[in-house]
Formats: sequence, structure tokens, C-alpha cells
Amino acid sequence: MRNGTDYDHAHLNCGGAVTDNCYFGPTDGTLLQAMPWPTFRNMTDRQLLAIWTYLSAIPCIDNKTSMGPAGHPDLLRNDCGN
Repeated sequence: MRNGTDYDHAHLNCGGAVTDNCYFGPTDGTLLQAMPWPTFRNMTDRQLLAIWTYLSAIPCIDNKTSMGPAGHPDLLRNDCGN
């Protein structure tokens, strides 16, 4: 959360074999673009643990079989680990 690293490599920089779901320069595709990591980079371990604890307490909603709104991205679907 402190440095915005995209460990899943979901959005790489465009070029070579990468032509889909990628960023063109000067945007750095190795960083999470929607994650407000500059805000979190100066937080203490205790503050980040509080955020993680809160988010972990929110129950998962299984929407793997439900229909989302028109135009929603399918990669946001969740089966809650089932």
C-alpha cells in the first residue's frame, strides 16, 4: 500500500507483445493507477493495520453468478473463494 506496486501485473506498459489492457507512456504501468498510494505512503504500520482490519471485516458478497449493471467489467466478479 505504501508504494503502489502492481504485484498482479494487471496493467502493464504497452509495447512489444503487450497490446491489450495496457498503459501508454508516460504512465507507469507497474504502479496501481487507481490506488491512492501517495496518500498511504506516510502512514504508520498501525494505521495500515487498522485499514486492513476494517476491510477484512467486510463480508464477501458472492456475485459470480449475479448480473451486474450494463457495461460492468467481468473481472470484478467475486466467488468469495468458493
